[in-house]
Amino acid sequence: RSKEEIIKFVNKILDKDDKADPQNKGGWLRIEEVGEYFADEGREICINRTAEIVKELKHCGYKESEIAILTRKNDFAAEVGTVLSKSGIPCLSMAEASIMDEPDIHFIIHLLKFLDDPENDFSLFHILTSDVFNLSEEVIRSIKMKRKPLYLTLRSHHPDWEVTKKLNELISLVYFMNPYQLVFHICKYLDLQISYPLASLLDAAITYIGEGCGSLSDFINWVEQYGANIKIKETQFEGVRVMTIHKAKGLEFEIVIIPETNWSPGPESELIFSYSKKAKPEKIFLRKYGKFLPGLIEKEKELCLVDEFNVLYVALTRARSGVWMLGYKRKKGNSGLWFETIKEKLGDSPLPYDRIPKKEASKMVKERGEKVHKVSSEKVSVVKEERELYSPTERGIEIIEPARRAGMKFGDLVHKVLSRVEWLDNLKIDDFADELLRYVKNNFVRTKDEREEVDKRLKPLLLEIFNDQDLRFIFYKDNRNIEYKNELPIYFEDGKKDVSVHIDRVLIEPDRIIIIDFKTGKEKAEYVHQMNVYKKGVELIYPGQKVNTILVYLENQAGNRIKSI
Repeated sequence: RSKEEIIKFVNKILDKDDKADPQNKGGWLRIEEVGEYFADEGREICINRTAEIVKELKHCGYKESEIAILTRKNDFAAEVGTVLSKSGIPCLSMAEASIMDEPDIHFIIHLLKFLDDPENDFSLFHILTSDVFNLSEEVIRSIKMKRKPLYLTLRSHHPDWEVTKKLNELISLVYFMNPYQLVFHICKYLDLQISYPLASLLDAAITYIGEGCGSLSDFINWVEQYGANIKIKETQFEGVRVMTIHKAKGLEFEIVIIPETNWSPGPESELIFSYSKKAKPEKIFLRKYGKFLPGLIEKEKELCLVDEFNVLYVALTRARSGVWMLGYKRKKGNSGLWFETIKEKLGDSPLPYDRIPKKEASKMVKERGEKVHKVSSEKVSVVKEERELYSPTERGIEIIEPARRAGMKFGDLVHKVLSRVEWLDNLKIDDFADELLRYVKNNFVRTKDEREEVDKRLKPLLLEIFNDQDLRFIFYKDNRNIEYKNELPIYFEDGKKDVSVHIDRVLIEPDRIIIIDFKTGKEKAEYVHQMNVYKKGVELIYPGQKVNTILVYLENQAGNRIKSI
């Protein structure tokens, strides 16, 4: 696959005798020494320089999909991918890094914590000092007032600041967006680049809500508890490939960048193996203890060097046309096996720094599986008019008192339970209620107090509801020709408003539709408006059908729970 100049370089550095295809002339190499640094600083310089190199290659006519960045270790690949994403360079990463190691994710989690609890000054401080809002600590300290949450200070004294307006907008949306919708809207509204760590978080959020979960506070707890196990997945668009050399075996790329040449091999195992002639382990030693067989350590080092040069050979020969390597002098210690070997083999010769040939732009040629589209030079306005996103359940901007927050939490649990009810016919109600409680405890309950509340308050309420004859038509099919839908999402246009709602339960009969909304707590006049909005949306979906709307106040006494609108 590799062109002549690359094969010549491989032979010289690694003492090979490979033959280039006589028809495969040309090729170029650049071995760039970026300076003299300590290890961590040199690593960072090489990673940032890699992003600059990709841009230079694009300027020479190469597409992102023709470039591969090969690293020795996963963590280096993950760092490279993050820098590329922040530089606006699309990339496909094969690194198995956790999303919890990424700055983008830290920002989102702090923002979600603030949106869930606007009195959380700790999270808000991190948000305001982030690269997104970029307020200095001095400014924040100067506006912070004693005994008053930081957000309320912003609202009261700096309502015209852009950051205040943006926080107001996001808070106003919290209560009618599920976690996936909220994170996606945050990225869009704050103009955040959807890096592959963020794409992986969005993917995890889809899985989370697909399992019947939806509460923001529960989602935050879930991410903090299990986020370390959420690996960064490669995205599905064309871009620079970032992967370890091991994963690149058998692949080929037009251009290969190798930024991690200052690698110094060392023992990766606590064990040392002595092999018999049949290649089976004969003796195993703990590295820290005991006397080893004569020459065993030396033999291990020799095998380690052979492995390292084999890996370098794989990396260099993945390239068809060009190789660009980076390295640096170390202020302490040697400069790493690969970079030292290259300089040693070249002797007094300068590091190769060949001219990069300009690549001609392809003229409407189809590549494998790629569709060619003609793009009109005429600018087309995608957004025809400004529209307002609206939900009748929107709460607006408010600081929620602890007691009310607890009530909302309980109401949320009730809705989660009822969303799992299909029909109760032929079920043992007590056993089914216990099953629902186990589901709630396993997925949404975090504290001992919450568990006690579920047992003492939620179970009796469920048994009352399921045995209430007035509510039987909601939960029992009773041989009727009827279907149900729980947590039905509806989106419709109303003038210049885009209306988004979730209806608790919808019963669909041949001659009518029944909209049911469950409420905990006291009756409120605003609920009537909410139901009328639901009715309007359903009438658009089922034109000509009769639509009834029913509010069910679950905590009222039997005989007084149903209110038809």
